[in-house]
Amino acid sequence: MVPNPHDALFKFTFTQVEHAIGELRAVLPPALSAEVDWDSLEVCSGSYVDSELAQAHSDVLYSVRIGGRPALIYVLLEHQSTVDRLMPFRCLKYQVRIWDDWLADHPDAAHLPVIVPIVVHHSAGGWSAATAI
Repeated sequence: MVPNPHDALFKFTFTQVEHAIGELRAVLPPALSAEVDWDSLEVCSGSYVDSELAQAHSDVLYSVRIGGRPALIYVLLEHQSTVDRLMPFRCLKYQVRIWDDWLADHPDAAHLPVIVPIVVHHSAGGWSAATAI
């Protein structure tokens, strides 16, 4: 179930690979974007947002190859006009959930894939909190 129209638009747009590639190329640092094998981009199923935050957040996970190695790009869309000062911590929790799922599907893995988290936020004043833990 999609909680609100913003989520529906976000999911519809960013689960279409051609639209996702355009946005991701625009927001990733150019040096990282140059290392991404865009032809390998695939949308993964599932959501990692806490249920109590589902009304204000939506997310999409992609698998991709970066520098020839498997990687994941996690996009979190925040439908709030306020800044969450603990966003880096929340992103870390979501990343651990993603790795847990990934390890369940790859039980013989010796390494975890890198996860590139991206938070898309809208507010008049822009993001003013930390971007890293």
